[in-house]
Formats: sequence, structure tokens, C-alpha cells
Amino acid sequence: MDIENQAALAFEENCTNENFQEAVDVSSPAGGAQASPDNSAISSEIGRSDPSYVLAKDIQLDPNLHERRAFSEDDLAFANAVVSQSHLVVPFPVVRRGNGLFLVDGYVHLRAIVESDHDALVKVIEVSEKDALAIRFADTRKGRNREPMVSSRQALARHRSGVSQEAIAKELGVSAGNVSQMISAAEAEEELCGVADLLVDQSKVSRGWWFDVHTTRERLKKADGAEPEGSTPNMDRFRRAIEKLLESGGPLSTEQVREALNINVKRAEPKRRNRMLGKPEKRRGLKVRLNVDQSGRAER
Repeated sequence: MDIENQAALAFEENCTNENFQEAVDVSSPAGGAQASPDNSAISSEIGRSDPSYVLAKDIQLDPNLHERRAFSEDDLAFANAVVSQSHLVVPFPVVRRGNGLFLVDGYVHLRAIVESDHDALVKVIEVSEKDALAIRFADTRKGRNREPMVSSRQALARHRSGVSQEAIAKELGVSAGNVSQMISAAEAEEELCGVADLLVDQSKVSRGWWFDVHTTRERLKKADGAEPEGSTPNMDRFRRAIEKLLESGGPLSTEQVREALNINVKRAEPKRRNRMLGKPEKRRGLKVRLNVDQSGRAER
């Protein structure tokens, strides 16, 4: 079994792993109650006797390793349910850099633990940088419930570290033709991080939407290229529109942002062949739905 498959099996984020029977010692009881002095004393004693236990709040994040930036209410509700049962929580994989520990996987559960008890101790397992990347990429390829932009952020991080697009495509399990679009989408999200923080359901915004932002910016820059030197009226209007959105304070829907920034409106309309009418129909004995055209012929 290769290292990536081992990593995926060993550090499953949302499931109990049979290879790890030791539970994380959470200092507070279920339900988010405040830790009592007795519990704090027990936690301190564990910390002194077992170096594999650390304060959950002291574990740091590295965007090159952990790419999730937003979470839905359902994600947090599930994590809270898991951490309330300590036997369901597996050790957190971390990378040590100097005196700091950086999380590789399991941030939603770690956040739920910190919210329930600010001084909670959690069990960690140190892994190498190579194993950390294998864990993240294996997790991405599984295609579980995750942010659509996770793989794009990974592609951008690897691109900036000097990895070729062909190698990135192999690591992420995507076609080489998609890597350039993924990198562009992640760059657009990064440049408009202020607007991204105001979006409703930020964790569900698609890569295609951010790529539309990128292509809009490129179109405006190209238009400014025909202006006198030093004049950028199109990008100036774009920046002013962004400032107005930030001043509004949000929350904002993707459609509101698309309209305010005039983001490739035509690309937002799904393509549909003219001969297709109504909704796809389910025909008896068939596993696929058929679209019926004006002449009554069925198109798959």
C-alpha cells in the first residue's frame, strides 16, 4: 500500500478509525460546559505525564497544508456531536516546525473542542512534511464533503512552491488542463479575500464562480491596455465597486456580488439546446432521464 493510501486510512477526518483506539482526553464534559478546577488539574497532570497531549488552542494552521477556510452550520453541528463523545475523536496529525505544531487534518473537530473547553488537551501524532502532504492530497481525491475551492488552493500553494502543473495534476487526481483554471480561481479568491469573508455559505462557493471573477479582472485589464499610459478607468471602477461591497458589511450572496462587480453575466446562464423543452422526463424501464424536443423525439 502506498503512503497516500496509508495516510488516507490512518487519518480519516469524519469517521472513527479502528487503528486508533486511544481517545482524545477532552477536559470538559459534553455540551460545552465550562471546565471545573478539578478537570483543569487533571489536564495539567496529563500534559506533564504524556508529551503527546497538547493544548488544542496552541495548534496552528498552515494554509499550504490545511486549505479549508469556511464551514457550514451542518459541519460544526456534526463536529460538536462527535467531540461530545470522546471515544469518537482520533488523534490529530500535526507537523512540528521549530517550537510550533501545525495541524494537518481535522480542523472542524479541533475548533469544536476549543469552543467547548478553551483549555482542553488533545492527543496529537507528529508526521513528516511528506506524509502531511500525502494526507491532504489523499483527502482531497476522496471527494468527500469539502469546500469546492480546497483543491484549487492546494494547486496554488504547490504552484508557488515550484511544482510543475503536470505534477500538480497527478497529485490532485485531476486532468492537467484543469490546473491552470484552478490556480487562477484560487488567486482571484485570495485577491478578493475581503469580499469572500462576506459571502453567504462561503464554503459552498464554486471554483467556476471564482474563475469568472478572474476572467472579469483579466478582461478589464486588457481594456485598460488600450487607454493612455497610467490610466486604468476599468480597474478603478472595479476596485470602487469592491470597496462599496466591503462598506456594506454583508452578508452577500454570490448573485449580489456578480451584479455589483459586473462579473461575466453571460457565463452565469447555463447553456441549453433550443430543441430541449421543459424538464427531463423519466421513462419507464430506463435509468436515464430524457429531454423531449418539439417534434416529440427524445434526446438523452
